[in-house]
Amino acid sequence: MDCDVDIQKYNLILQEDRVYTFLDGLDDQLNKTRSDVLQLKPFPIVEQAYAHVRREEIRQTIMTSRAESTIGMVMNSKGLKAGCHDTPMKTGFFSLNKSI
Repeated sequence: MDCDVDIQKYNLILQEDRVYTFLDGLDDQLNKTRSDVLQLKPFPIVEQAYAHVRREEIRQTIMTSRAESTIGMVMNSKGLKAGCHDTPMKTGFFSLNKSI
């Protein structure tokens, strides 16, 4: 490397390699996010890729927790308890007095 242009090119290649290494370590549940990061223009540096993945992970966590709380609210409105399979007993009128 003799000039500043060569150094810049090398640094860009190094940054791109870091992004690929980071994305390679992600869980399979973030496959769509991985492909989204690879399609960003201009190609992101590793900090930008991390921020994008982190935002998506937080969004997925929020969406999952809202879905679970929605299920709980529906069950609560119907008078059911989570994890409880007991059914309410039906009561009726029974006459225990017998004519003798």
